[in-house]
Amino acid sequence: MWSQAKQVEARGVQVVGVTFWALLGSYDWASLLRVDADHYESGAFDLRSGGLEPTGVAHFIRSLARQRRRRGTDRFGPTSEQLALLR
Repeated sequence: MWSQAKQVEARGVQVVGVTFWALLGSYDWASLLRVDADHYESGAFDLRSGGLEPTGVAHFIRSLARQRRRRGTDRFGPTSEQLALLR
């Protein structure tokens, strides 16, 4: 998602933000909702344990927010260490 935003920005499109969809995960998107298979994919948090378990995406979002606060700017991007959280 970040690399795609940077690609369109390089083509001259003003990118003012990137949002994280499916914060709590989603059901059956692997079939584009055409099959009711009760297939869960986690988002920033995984709900399968009955609680909110942070995933790599949650750690990535937190890391970006902390970076923004430290820099005191609205303009920021992920470092290679932050991108590694998503792997």
